[in-house]
Amino acid sequence: MRTALGSNLRFGLGAGRSRQPTRMLTRWSTAIVKALGKRQRRLWFKYEHAADQLRALREAAYFDAGIEHGVAAARSEAARGGGRLVRQLAERLVVEALRGGLARDEAAAATLLAAWGLIGRRSARRSRRRG
Repeated sequence: MRTALGSNLRFGLGAGRSRQPTRMLTRWSTAIVKALGKRQRRLWFKYEHAADQLRALREAAYFDAGIEHGVAAARSEAARGGGRLVRQLAERLVVEALRGGLARDEAAAATLLAAWGLIGRRSARRSRRRG
C-alpha cells in the first residue's frame, strides 16, 4: 500500500506497529545465515558489523549537522540584536554612514571598522581587568 508516507505502511511503521520491521529483519537475517551455511555465515556477520558501523557514522553525522545548524541559528539570532534600542542605534548608524556621501560599500566598510573598534576596546578592557 502506497500513501503519503510512501512504503512505510508496508513495513508497519504507522499505527503503533513499530515491532513488525524488526521482526521482519530478524527473520530475513536468520534466513540468510541459514542459507549461507556454517562456513560462510561469517561473511554475513562481517557484513552486518560493517553496516552497523556505517549506520552509526551516518547517525553521528546527522546529529552533528543538527548541532551545527542549531549553533548557526543561535549565532544568527544573537547577531540580530534583541532590543529595540539596539535596532534603533543600528538604524541611526546606517543613516549616518550613508549621509557621509560615501558609496554603500565604503559606508559598510566604515561601519565595520567602527564595530571592530568597539569589539577591540571591549576585549582590551577585559584583558586589562584580568592582568
